[in-house]
Amino acid sequence: MISKEHLNKVTEYIDSGVKKRSYFVGPRLFDNVSKKMKIYKEEIFGPVLVIDRVSSYEEALSLTNK
Repeated sequence: MISKEHLNKVTEYIDSGVKKRSYFVGPRLFDNVSKKMKIYKEEIFGPVLVIDRVSSYEEALSLTNK
C-alpha cells in the first residue's frame, strides 16, 4: 500500500465484503508441506494453496506427472 490511508480504505472494502458473505474463508497458503501431511494428501475445495518444495526440475516434473 502506498499510505496508511490507502491501507485503511482497502481494508474497509475487504471487511465490508466479508460481512456481506456469511460463509467466507480468506485464502490460505501453506509452504514446505510434506507428502505425509493430510493437507497434502487430500483435495481441499477452498481457497488453499499447498507448496511442496523440490530440489530439482526433474523432481518437480516427476511430482507433477504422478
